Amino acid sequence: MRSEKTGESKGYGFIEYVTKEVALQAKSVLDGRELRDSVLVCDWLDPGHVTFASLHSTCLYVDRLPKDYRDMGEFRRVFSKVTNPPYCQIAMRNGALQDWGLVEFNDADDAEETQATLNNYKLRGHSIRVQYCIPGVRAINIYMKILNDP
Repeated sequence: MRSEKTGESKGYGFIEYVTKEVALQAKSVLDGRELRDSVLVCDWLDPGHVTFASLHSTCLYVDRLPKDYRDMGEFRRVFSKVTNPPYCQIAMRNGALQDWGLVEFNDADDAEETQATLNNYKLRGHSIRVQYCIPGVRAINIYMKILNDP
C-alpha cells in the first residue's frame, strides 16, 4: 500500500493465493518472522473490503516503548498531535505492562499523518516504532488477538 498523498510505502501489502491451503502454508511460514526492522504479521482480510479506501488502515501498532512505561495521559497526548484518537491503549498481559500499544483513528488520513509524524519519536529517550495494523479490524479486536496468542 502506498500513501495517496505522498506515494510512499505504508509498509504493508496484500497477497491473494490460488488456494486456501497455499495461503495457510504461507501464513504459517511468514507470520511473526523478522524482516529488516519489522516483524511480519500475516492475517486474513475481511472480504467486505471492496473499495481502495477501505484498504487504508486507521489503526497503529506502537512498540519499543520504554521499560515499564505506564503514563496513559502522556501516551494519549503524544498520539493526539494530529487529532485525538478514539482508542489509545498501552498493552498489559496478566497485569504486566508490555512494550507496545495500539492507537486507532476515525480516519485513515489521520492515522497516516500520525504514523509519519511519530515513527521514531523519542519518548523518554526511547525511539518508538509506529506501524500500521491490518485494515478494517478494530483496535480492541487486534489487542485481544495479540494478548491471546502465545
